[in-house]
Amino acid sequence: MRMPPGVDNVSDSQITVDYAEAGFLMLVMGTAIATVHLAAKYNFHLIPESGLVMMVGALFGLIGWLTGVAEVKTASNFNLRAFEIVFLPMIIFESGFSLKKRGLFRNFKTVLAFAFLGTLIACLLTAYSLYWLSKKGLSSLDTSSPVESLLFGALISATDPVATLALMSEVFQLDDRDYDEAPLIYDLVFGESVLNDAVAIVLFNSFEGFSSSDLTVDTCVGMFLNFLKIACLSPAIGLVFGFGSALLFKHTTLRTNSYLDFLLSY
Repeated sequence: MRMPPGVDNVSDSQITVDYAEAGFLMLVMGTAIATVHLAAKYNFHLIPESGLVMMVGALFGLIGWLTGVAEVKTASNFNLRAFEIVFLPMIIFESGFSLKKRGLFRNFKTVLAFAFLGTLIACLLTAYSLYWLSKKGLSSLDTSSPVESLLFGALISATDPVATLALMSEVFQLDDRDYDEAPLIYDLVFGESVLNDAVAIVLFNSFEGFSSSDLTVDTCVGMFLNFLKIACLSPAIGLVFGFGSALLFKHTTLRTNSYLDFLLSY
């Protein structure tokens, strides 16, 4: 078999392994899709869709662990780079494209309060609770500085209530009516879940830059300035690309240029 230029040193065994990993991943995704489809077809609502997908993933991970097959173990490992480049753009683009903005902006001030202040309070409470436990010898985190505890607090403070939103969507029967008529609690939980991840990422990046420094007044000021820089530049970049996409959509037709829907997510 003739190989493309630059990959002549790839062995046939490595190609076989790659095919085995790709086949295993397609099997997992196919099983997850079929499980969700069957649950919807037979009106099985005891476990949310996200829970079913997690159970399928856990089952295949257990199979890989029990069988000890190297290809299965490798395919079961979480590839952060692949997630950031392949899956994350599609998730973000689909969420923004299908966003029902009326309910979000109707309660925008409350959503911002929950997303920013709520995430910050959860981060600080979690971090300093763990730091206090570490001081008491009940946790293995670093006790010389609370920066490590703050990193963990930022990592764990943002929640993603996918199962909660799916359950509320079913209880309030949102599929049978306009999302603009959704109850207040749904708008608040959904809006907060859209923004809290960004706040947690900004907090984590701000703390990470000073993980090797002692927590002094200058360090705290640097964290705050770094937080403001990331918090201001990120929305600015998003607005530029958002307005550019809106202008492009205004002068094109997705029906005849459907590839733009896919390309713009990247």
